[in-house]
Amino acid sequence: MAKLSAMQKETVVITVINKMNSLSTQRDEWQVQYDRTNTALYGLLAECLNIYNEIKGTTAEKEVIAQIKEHLAQRNMQVKAGTSVINLIVRYVFNSDRRRISSYARALSVAIKEAITVEDFAGWVSAFGGIEEVARVKGATPETQQKNFELGNQITAVHEFLDLSLETPLAIVPKTGLSDVAGSGEFTLLIGKTLGNGVTQVLSIIPDTTQAMVDMAIKKIAQSLINLSSQEESIDKQQVRDEAAEKARKAARSIGSAKISSRKRPAVLSSKKLKVAA
Repeated sequence: MAKLSAMQKETVVITVINKMNSLSTQRDEWQVQYDRTNTALYGLLAECLNIYNEIKGTTAEKEVIAQIKEHLAQRNMQVKAGTSVINLIVRYVFNSDRRRISSYARALSVAIKEAITVEDFAGWVSAFGGIEEVARVKGATPETQQKNFELGNQITAVHEFLDLSLETPLAIVPKTGLSDVAGSGEFTLLIGKTLGNGVTQVLSIIPDTTQAMVDMAIKKIAQSLINLSSQEESIDKQQVRDEAAEKARKAARSIGSAKISSRKRPAVLSSKKLKVAA
């Protein structure tokens, strides 16, 4: 890697910033378009990947990053220490909310890690199911991946529980004008009101329930069960800690008592010894 002079570095910085400004303009145009295929979005992200490849590891990288951070500061966008280069590029180009930027940056980070070329990026994302899917599945931290795995297992368990509960339902709701077609075999949603005594009154079926709505409800049940399990586990751990602490206190008191009893008591002279002494 050839070392660049100060003037050459300045040229690289100007070139990169101009490219990013051009991408920002294209992003403005994309945002007013109705692009269901996301082709334009994937193209913009591929160009972000291209810029990353151009500057990463070069002797001008430090200067380019400094210039990007300066521009972001002028937009009142805070940059935390340690923010990745690809995240900075995405923030500069998209100037969007943190959640979306994070999703784009994670997907691009995966592409970098897997050595996806700029030319193959759009096809790779499409084949995987989209940016959000890449970011969620492949860009997740090990901790998040474990949580997703546990949630998936719990969702399966909820489905099994619901199927078994068909034989012994909590209540039977009569058919009304808002009811879905009878015998559809699909799950639906109900709305009710929980009273002060904890009993819930079912008030109506929610009409036109979609599969997405049902899936979300099942996911909420699964997440609630995970949270409940975590709370019970925390309580169990706290009980173990409390029991251990109590045992330690008892042991300490026992040791203290033993030390006190073993202390040397004042000698008491018998009458026989007194006579000898006399």
